[in-house]
Parts: sequence; C-alpha cells; structure tokens
Amino acid sequence: MTDGPVRNQSTFSKPLMSKEKVGRPTLTAKELENSFPLIPQRRFGTREGKALVAEIVKALRHGEVRERARKAADETRYHDTVEALIANLAAAYLNTYDPERLVGVGFNNSAYAGTGMQVETMRALRDYLNREGLIELWDGYHRREDERGGAYGRNTRIRSSAKLQHWFDAAGITCRSFALPDSAIIRMKEAPGDLPAVPDDVEASRALLIAINRRLANTDMLILDGGHDLQVDDRADEEEAATLNAFKGDRSACQLYRSFKGGWGLGGRIYGGWWMSESKEARSRIHLDGEETVELDYASLHPRLLFNRAGYALEVDPYMVPGLDFPGARDLGKRTFNRLLNRKQDDPEKRLKLRAGGKKDKKGKVRDNQVLPKGLSFQAYLDRLLGHLHQFQEHFGTGAGMTLQRLDSDIALGVLTRMEAHGVPVLPVHDSFIVPLSARVELAEAMRDSYRDLVGFDPVISG
Repeated sequence: MTDGPVRNQSTFSKPLMSKEKVGRPTLTAKELENSFPLIPQRRFGTREGKALVAEIVKALRHGEVRERARKAADETRYHDTVEALIANLAAAYLNTYDPERLVGVGFNNSAYAGTGMQVETMRALRDYLNREGLIELWDGYHRREDERGGAYGRNTRIRSSAKLQHWFDAAGITCRSFALPDSAIIRMKEAPGDLPAVPDDVEASRALLIAINRRLANTDMLILDGGHDLQVDDRADEEEAATLNAFKGDRSACQLYRSFKGGWGLGGRIYGGWWMSESKEARSRIHLDGEETVELDYASLHPRLLFNRAGYALEVDPYMVPGLDFPGARDLGKRTFNRLLNRKQDDPEKRLKLRAGGKKDKKGKVRDNQVLPKGLSFQAYLDRLLGHLHQFQEHFGTGAGMTLQRLDSDIALGVLTRMEAHGVPVLPVHDSFIVPLSARVELAEAMRDSYRDLVGFDPVISG
C-alpha cells in the first residue's frame, strides 16, 4: 500500500472537537441529505480490501491505551466495525451517479444495537480518520424544533477525502471488491420476543442466495448511459423506499439478502441489488455478460394472489374503476389499492377510510387528488374504487400486504431456483425478473411453474 495509514500516537478516548476538523467544505441542508445510511453488513470480499482494513486497524490500535486484551468475540466485533465503515465509505466513493454521496452514521449508544458493531470503536475510528484528514465530516444533532412544534434530527454525515480515495485506488478497490457475509443473508426486523428458530425453508433460501450471489459476483453488469430515476415500488413503505435509495447508483450492491419483518410469515422479500433502485426504463438498458436483457413480471400480482387463494380467477383490472379513465388513473388505482392493503387499522370503523396520499416525481410531490378529473374528490373516487373492489374489502386495513409479500417472495425464490439450475444469472425485482435475452423462454416457464406450484392457478406474465 502506497502512503498507507498514519500511525497516530495520540489516544482515541477524547471526544472529537470542532477545532480538530480538517478541510470540510460547507454544504447546504439539501446537499447534506444526499446520503445513505451506513449498512452494517457491508464487507470487502477481496484480499486487497481486507489488507487495507488491516492497515487501518493497525494504525487505530497504535494509539490505544488498554489494560487488557480484548476477548475473541470483542476482537471480531472491533474488526467488523472498522471494516463496515471503511467499506461504506468506499462504496459511496464508487457511486456511479454521484461520487459526492455522503454516508449517514450514528454515534449514539443505541445506534448499533443488534448489529454486532461497537459504538465506542466507531467513535474512535471517526476521530482517527478525521485527524488524519481521511474523511470530511459534518456533525449530526438530536432534537431541534420545527415551525409546527415537532422535533427532528440528523445523523453525522461522512465521506472519504481525496487522501482516503487515493488509498482506495492504490488498493485496487472496485465495485467487485465487496461481499455480504453468509450470516447477513437472512434478516429479521422488529422480531417478537418469542420468535421461533429459522424455519427449514427459510434456511434453504439462504443456501440458494449464497449460490446466486456467487454467480452475480462473476457476472458483468452494465447499464447503458441515460436518465436515472429512483424507482419506488407502489407497495413500498417509507422504510423500503429508504432501502432502495441506499443502493441508488451503488454498483457494489449486487449481493442479495432476504428481509422479514415481525415474524417468519411476514415479508421475506429479496433486497440488495442496485438495479432495484432503477426505473423500469433504465433497467431495460442493463446488459449481462455483454448481452441485452429482458424483464418479465407478474401482472397485478397481489390482487391476483388474493383472488386465486380464494379459488377464483381474476378477470377484471383491479386498478381501473369502470367509467373513470383519465391520465394516471391506473397508477392511482394501484397506489390506492396497495395503501389499503398494507395499512393496519384496528378500529373496524376506520379500516376503509383513507386520505389522499402523494407520490414524488421529478417536480416534487403530487397529491393523489391532483390527478383526478375536475369535480371528483378523492373521497368520491375512493368510494367508487371500494365498490369496484368489493371482493377485497375484508383484506383492507388488516396489514395483509406483509403476508402476501411472504408468498410473493416464495414464488420469486421458486423462479430463482429454476433459473439457477439453468445456470442463468437473474436480477430479481420482487415480482419481476431480468435475464439475458436468450433466456426469455426459460424465464417465462420458470415463472409459470413457480406460480402454479404455490398457488394452483396460471399467472399472467407481461414484459
């Protein structure tokens, strides 16, 4: 390593002081929001990346004052903490859309609960990197009052300096230098206290995703130049949208994982791929191993699953209210359907009540009632949509979307299993799949077979 880590003689126990900050440019509040949250599971997968981390660990330890050696488990957490931050900084530097992206990092005592990372090590590493001019840093804050009396905060923002970027380049760090530990492939959010052990089928999906990740790591992925717009699924909640934003333009993010929420029967969708953050138009320009690709998807998947599980075929467009055909009508119907399906409302009197929502576009946030024809209120539109969807009403306001996500994730895994048997690289996007153009027939067959096996009906496939 050329010009490697500096051996700093000072201890790392003292807090970071403003006067110690190095070469930090002034950024506006909007520029500071150009960030993604630190991903604790991110690691390097190459010897060069591991060697860089080892040098930084060595330099960081040089200034430590310790009375006793760390236990083996603490030593592992110490090293993993350093590697996670350095790998996130490297990924931000390599971002295809914006190499100026920041990493949002928390330094409060609860910031890394359940991640295996150590906040004390994060603070020490922050101080070392800042003193050596290896990062640019903007302090976060906790509670500030807004004009409506609410409170808000912001995590610390960090990005690599030119000096650290030189180290990344000298170490040969590229988008292929990253890996995901096998232990991070199955994740659980908001786990209940009585959560049972990982079921056999979920554990089997870990093995499948390990094999797929190995294939994707050896697949050349290229997206031709063009516009880049963040794609947020109509079923995405704020947390899911934040996950998609974290991987926008991050070509190092091609290792898949499965995420459950609140129990093994809820969620289970696959995340982790940079392509999931792209618009469908942008995804159409992806090449795999030099070949053009095709994307096929399950049409109206969640409404169809509800009908099929009840033993009926879906023979209407659930998102189009009869007699209401206006620009954006189907998008509004799909968005409203999924809001009704995903929300959980314990009060039966409020299960079918909904206010106009909004959707962000290039010009900002557009309210649902702004796309309606003149004279038609959102409440009147909602009444007509509910009448059109009377067969679904028992599911609205129950949070059924998370249960359906478990089923659609099982269907997706069935598709991936079949395509892996063919030796074909696949980029999943929840209910759609991207493959080389030459594998279109095999993909369509895999999608039909997986759906039939789990649901007992034939799906409708588009693309």
